[in-house]
Amino acid sequence: MAEVRNILFIGDSVTAAHRSWLFPHGFGYVKNLCHLMPPQWKLINKGKNGDRIVDLDSRWNQDVLKEGPNVISVNVGINDTWRRFDKNDSTTQQEFSDIYEKILLRTFDRLPRSTIILCEPFLLSRRVEMSEWYGDFHGKIETIHLLAAKYTIPLIRFNEFLNMQVDVYGQDKLSKDGIHPTNLGHRLMSEFWLSNFRKLCQV
Repeated sequence: MAEVRNILFIGDSVTAAHRSWLFPHGFGYVKNLCHLMPPQWKLINKGKNGDRIVDLDSRWNQDVLKEGPNVISVNVGINDTWRRFDKNDSTTQQEFSDIYEKILLRTFDRLPRSTIILCEPFLLSRRVEMSEWYGDFHGKIETIHLLAAKYTIPLIRFNEFLNMQVDVYGQDKLSKDGIHPTNLGHRLMSEFWLSNFRKLCQV
């Protein structure tokens, strides 16, 4: 029997997708992956609604390092932009970078054999005022790219991929608010994540 290996997904509501103690995988791309992955892979969903990078930092020891997963998939950043515009509570690009890098360095030290995967958050503009978000949001994307390059970490380009899919399916079919995926959006995310993971781990 193949050794069971754990993949831990952590992020905000896009990852959580209404997870609960009764439905621990939620109802989004993580749940979809449960049906797509080979049986030796056990998936753990640690997404939490509203999380920003500072929130991941505060619960990283308990929710990630204590679990000791073989693979860690991180998807965070949209709320760091969103809170700037709806709550006047900004996370600067430097703060985002510093905290994200601190999390990575802590993980390298504590879990040197674990594989980390960084995912782009995504934004599909739905409202006129959301056009103001792009400068801040693309700063977060740039930070994630720079960290992935600096530490040779696999990168999954959800934002690039989903914005390309708008031309195929239309925006409403992928996300009603530009932030949270529809069922189709989640299905496409799971398939795209898995295609990248297969290249990485020869699954």
